[in-house]
Amino acid sequence: MFKKTLTVVLVIAFALALTLSFGGCGGKDKDDGGSDSLDISIGGPDAEGGDSGGSENTSGGNANTSGGGDADEPDLNYPIVRFVGNDEYPDNEFTRLIPKPDFPIESGETSANFFMFYAGTLSSADAKVYMGKLEKAGFKGVVDPIEEDDFVYFEGKNDTGYRATIMWTPDDGVLVTVDNK
Repeated sequence: MFKKTLTVVLVIAFALALTLSFGGCGGKDKDDGGSDSLDISIGGPDAEGGDSGGSENTSGGNANTSGGGDADEPDLNYPIVRFVGNDEYPDNEFTRLIPKPDFPIESGETSANFFMFYAGTLSSADAKVYMGKLEKAGFKGVVDPIEEDDFVYFEGKNDTGYRATIMWTPDDGVLVTVDNK
């Protein structure tokens, strides 16, 4: 029971850290004439009602405010590319490591050091199937996977050190991340 509780606490802490790390990534950048995309950063579109102005946004500097330059925090000096739906699914070093989802993706982000996507309409069974596909793609579990009716979690690393996680809840859907930590 303690191990399960600890795992759930770590998962929540990871999700919160990931969410907060993207907080400085949104906002309004210059309009480069690109296609409109969903601003999925904390706070959403800016106060004037604009959107991100394109699918690529860059942070104006290192948004790491911890002062310590913690190696576990993402370097936000890389451009973050946002996408909406399966048609805009990117092709990069991260997406080539995982199976392309055969279910609807609502949105996602990618950068030089991570990739993530969100699908809100996935069932627990579908999340478990995708978790199995991550394992077949070479990601070996680094924590015991959780496969319950109201919570699915898997974190694995492949032989080259890339990490993939999947977290699913009935209210939030699924969040899949890949990074090179």
